Formats: sequence, C-alpha cells, structure tokens
Amino acid sequence: MTDQQVACELCAPPGSVARPRVLVIDDEEAIRSALGRALAAEGLVTDLAGSAADGLSRARAEVYDLVILDLLMPGTDGSAVLRQLLRDRPGQTVLVLSCLADVRCKVDCFDLGARDYLTKPFSLDELLARVRNQLRGFDRVIRAGEITLHVGRMESRHRPGPAAAHPARVPGAEGTDGAASASSPLRSPCE
Repeated sequence: MTDQQVACELCAPPGSVARPRVLVIDDEEAIRSALGRALAAEGLVTDLAGSAADGLSRARAEVYDLVILDLLMPGTDGSAVLRQLLRDRPGQTVLVLSCLADVRCKVDCFDLGARDYLTKPFSLDELLARVRNQLRGFDRVIRAGEITLHVGRMESRHRPGPAAAHPARVPGAEGTDGAASASSPLRSPCE
C-alpha cells in the first residue's frame, strides 16, 4: 500500500453526499497502512502521510474531517506539529495517537486543541470507536455541479460491518499469522 489516497475520489459525484475525510500522519509504515485499510473499510476517504512535513502540507491543501497525528516522528516535535496544524486550520479535529502515555503530555495536547488522545499500543476497535465518535455529526456537503451546499451538523447513520471482517496485517502484532484482530493492540517501537 502506498502513502497515496487509500480509498475513493476526492469529491463526491454531483448530487451525492460527501463521505468523511481522514488524514493519518504517522512515520510507522505498518501502523499507517493498517489504519488506512481499517478506516477505508469503515467507509472513510483516507489519506496517509509518512512525515510531519508531508502531513502538514496535505492538511493545508485539503480539508479533512479528522486528522490522526502521531507525536513522535524523526526530527519532529509532535506538539509543534499539532500547534502549527491548529494555527493553519482552527477548529480542525485532531486525534493524537502516541506512545507518550504521561499525563502531562496528554494535558498539553488537549490544551493545544487536540480533541482526543490514544496511546500506543492500542486496540483497533477502540481507535475506530473514537474515530466514529469524533466524526459523529460531521458537516455533510452536497455537491451538485458547481454548487456546494453545507447541510450542517447531521448525525451519521452509516455503520458498516465490523472492522474485524477486514483484519489488519501488522508485523509484530499478536497472532501467529501476523494478522491483528480488531481487539488486539497494534504495537509500536515506543514500547
């Protein structure tokens, strides 16, 4: 899987409702890839970025309903990335995904404007539940030709089948065949 868009087209066809867009910024290819597949299986349009610079560039160029941000990336202070992202896109919904589990780090991220914080290793089920929670009521946009209508905050009724039907293959994850069940934690070098 490449770091290009995982699923779907950038805009919905005329007369249809756009699906939520998620950007995953994480330098760990295995986690990025697994999240891309799991989020796409949930029906989300998902872009992947393997560096803070690429992630910030994408977040500036496109509008995302949610950004999932790793704090520890080579040569990058994750809180600086969070600060810059929210400076460029005030109100952007950000879920921090990090191996930093200390309370001070979490509080600092919340104070900067992060909406959620999940530590690695994590359960894919829990991450997907948190994503659904953050996207509950996202702005639906109806596109018809050159006219764009923002319908407002609507409750999302879309709940595809469980992510467990699409197991993520993550090296080092629990299981003998390398398949991570939706409830097994995804492991990170942070451990």
